[in-house]
Amino acid sequence: MGWVMSRAAATGIDRVFVGLCWAAGCCCAAAIWGWFAVGDPSSTIAADTGDAGDTRDAGAVEVVAGSERPLWFEDEIAPLLNQHCIDCHNADELEAGLNLSTAAAVVEGGESGPIFAVGNRRHSLLFEVIESGEMPPDGDSLSADEIERVGRWIDQGAAFRDPPETAARPADQHDVLPILLLRCTACHGAEVRRGELDLRTIEGLRQGGSSGAVAIAGDPDASPLIRRVETQACPPHGELLKYFVVRPSGTEIDSLRRWIADGMLESETERSGGEIERGSIDRDHWAFRPLPASVVVPPVATLGSQAESTDRNVDWQPIDAFIHRRLHDRGLDFAPEANRQRLIRRVHVGLVGVPPTVAELRRWATDDDPQWYPRMVDSLLASPRYGERWGRHWLDVAGYADSEGGQSEDPVRAFAWKYRDYVIRAINDDKPWDRFLHEQLAGDELADYRDPARVSDKVVDNLTATGFLRMGVDETGSRTMNFVPERVGLIAEALDVVGSGVMGLTIECARCHSHKYDPISHSDYYRFKAIFQGAFDEHDWMSWKTRRLDLETPTAAESRRAINEPLQQQIDDLRTARRQAIAEFQVKPRVTEAVLVDRHPELADRLRPIDARLDELQARLVPPPTIRALWDRGRPSPTYVMIRGEHDRPGRPVEPGVPAVLSDPESPLEIEPPWPDAESTGRRLAFARWLTRPDHPLTARVLVNRVWALHMGRGIVETLDNFGLQGARPSHPELLDWLARDFVDNGWSLKSLHRRIVLSRTYRQSGEASTKSLEIDPDNRDWSRMTPRRLDGETLRDSLLAVSGRLDWRLGGPPSPVTVREDGLIMERPAADGRYRRSVYVQLRRTELPSLLALFDYPEMRPNCIQRSTSTVSLQSLILKNNASVHSWSGDLAARLIVEVAESAPAVETAGDHEALVRLTFQTLFCRSPTAEEVGEAIDTLETLASLWRAEQPEADDAEVLRLALTTLCHTFVNSAEFSYID
Repeated sequence: MGWVMSRAAATGIDRVFVGLCWAAGCCCAAAIWGWFAVGDPSSTIAADTGDAGDTRDAGAVEVVAGSERPLWFEDEIAPLLNQHCIDCHNADELEAGLNLSTAAAVVEGGESGPIFAVGNRRHSLLFEVIESGEMPPDGDSLSADEIERVGRWIDQGAAFRDPPETAARPADQHDVLPILLLRCTACHGAEVRRGELDLRTIEGLRQGGSSGAVAIAGDPDASPLIRRVETQACPPHGELLKYFVVRPSGTEIDSLRRWIADGMLESETERSGGEIERGSIDRDHWAFRPLPASVVVPPVATLGSQAESTDRNVDWQPIDAFIHRRLHDRGLDFAPEANRQRLIRRVHVGLVGVPPTVAELRRWATDDDPQWYPRMVDSLLASPRYGERWGRHWLDVAGYADSEGGQSEDPVRAFAWKYRDYVIRAINDDKPWDRFLHEQLAGDELADYRDPARVSDKVVDNLTATGFLRMGVDETGSRTMNFVPERVGLIAEALDVVGSGVMGLTIECARCHSHKYDPISHSDYYRFKAIFQGAFDEHDWMSWKTRRLDLETPTAAESRRAINEPLQQQIDDLRTARRQAIAEFQVKPRVTEAVLVDRHPELADRLRPIDARLDELQARLVPPPTIRALWDRGRPSPTYVMIRGEHDRPGRPVEPGVPAVLSDPESPLEIEPPWPDAESTGRRLAFARWLTRPDHPLTARVLVNRVWALHMGRGIVETLDNFGLQGARPSHPELLDWLARDFVDNGWSLKSLHRRIVLSRTYRQSGEASTKSLEIDPDNRDWSRMTPRRLDGETLRDSLLAVSGRLDWRLGGPPSPVTVREDGLIMERPAADGRYRRSVYVQLRRTELPSLLALFDYPEMRPNCIQRSTSTVSLQSLILKNNASVHSWSGDLAARLIVEVAESAPAVETAGDHEALVRLTFQTLFCRSPTAEEVGEAIDTLETLASLWRAEQPEADDAEVLRLALTTLCHTFVNSAEFSYID
């Protein structure tokens, strides 16, 4: 006698009932069993999470007519699994925790739960993956007939000739605790404890509340908990949206009933989770091997004559030995060294993000010291502009934005800029990278910030640094977007930032199932999530409106009050004067200020100086001590594997941990409170310390590869965010390991890493490509030359402002606001003196990105950007050609050039003076001297333009005509490729 089996065979009464019905016929038994499978919480049928309770799909009980030939697992399905699936899903190779070699294992399912729902192919994972062609992954897909056979077997009841024995597991605390956390703790948890009832733990449930016990073991009907959820008294109907909860589904209520009926048991053993044992093949992947203690540098004896430095001013770097060995093996050599002026521009743009001034260019171009180049590099690394440039690169990794994002209002983040300033300070100070990561991942666990007596500038920095984990799109301040799915999505984005930006791993796939390619299991993902549970707990949530701290030192507080109080008094007085001025003209009530100003120009004249003074005073106010931080609250809820990533389908519980393939049994993740009596769990600090072990396989490799890519145009590993099995292999693996080892051995110093790269002969090559180089190394993957690269949007904008003299060099502070103009362009509002801040200080609201940056590929932070794209579209040329601001900046540049030439000559009237203007223009914009041919052509053009402008504006004097002509020439030059590309 056959028996239709499912993982839903959880209780003896289910089995007896179905067994008795089997005599009535296979179809009848299958239909009844399908009904039970739907009601079971482990079924793959999606359960309703709304107020209506359980919703069952009619398809779940639909069975093919009895006249159709019945299909048996052993006859029809097992051969297909053995042919197509068994290589990856057997007792030894448990891909996705799934073993398909026995009937019992098939019924048990894998880490994503059961693989079939009896009676319903459309709700069966097995059918879904074979019908879509997702499985098998190697192209040996099932035929249409085989796929249909699997579907019919499921629809007919998933029958077995020899039913596997599956032990009935009594319900335990892990069947109900996720339900209580999801549905009940908003009113009966840490923050709100109605009726003195705490349902975060089974102990709290057993203890009951002020009205007594809420659950009576063995008697669900007499348990107040069951009565209240079944009558929908809880959660209260009028407060569902207030507390962002959804009523428990019928399936969840059934689970609560079953647990109480079984005696409210608590299991002391871990559930089986189909753990995947990672073998030596996975651990032997190049990126998962520990960073070696040393790397042998190749001998340099093979370096060719062309590789000799033309300046002979810099010692050979080990980098050059690794690169040249590959070139030599392929019959190539380095390209000639770039000339001094090109090199000066390249290094300035690369390290500080703006071109050198003419004075700086002349200084370094004429320096006779053999060590001029290292000295120049050191001066740039010591410049505060260096932190602005390289801080911007890390802000990409963090996904920095000045607004919360979302689909509606995109509210501004008032204090996110403090994290931006922290990053720039840390980069300028050359804070050791391991400490930099510790502060961003676990700054709240480095020192006790709750004790005011211990708060120092360093402690404030620590907490500010945790803004790194707060940069994702956060809609949980909304009245309709703060349910658990939105919270879990935000947490997932934070984990993605850490995975892609710090570890170089694409971990997001494992949120729903074991990674298809990399050795990161479904359980690994949720162990990783558990590390952050003390701070990011979807069941104990703080929205962005409340997740902030007011933190400052006593000295800073006193200084802030001393500065702000008199300023605020002046501001209040001015606002009073402003209101009085408006009141004098407001004869009729409710007439808007805009209407009054339009009707009374004299009112506008009175308000203008008041508004200017208000802007000035408000800019001088010291900002409040509020910071956008993340901190461990010391009460993390349990973390469960979420089957297929669905927030309401909990699997087994997991403890905090790192991916198994990267873990070392001899050096486990040691989690302990960061100091005695600390509230914090210490989980993230333990993770940060594990991440910065000197031999960690990924951290240093990922960082040095990113820095190399930003200098050289391409990474040694081209996939900057993916060092996994599907990522690109390193083109020069020994060089990557040497750079990483040297970086760690030099105290995790980012400035030391920069020096290594930019002092190398590899970096100092020109872009000249020989015929042989183009033939053997057409894509420059061996670095036989330097590849020209276009400036990113920020560098292009900052360069335009720098050469025009309109760049405001102030460091830090609140972002400079932007405005949406009538023509649709989004532009920064200049300061009172007409200057503009560096791009890193401009407000970067997700829905209002400055047009110039957006058109030049400023990334959409969803959640972050590891590697920017470079597009070439017509709108880029159009905005440089037609934008009024670019025209204005060109005019400012022309005026500057005329003044500078006039200061060195009595007048600017002769052709000789025109030559001086042309030479100065080339040096300012292109950082080089023009050729004789270029000088002649530019003078002719300038004179032609002057004639045209004189005809256009006959009333203009010669000086004005020259300014207009030079403005046009400068505008033409800033539209050239030479200005927007770095060679």
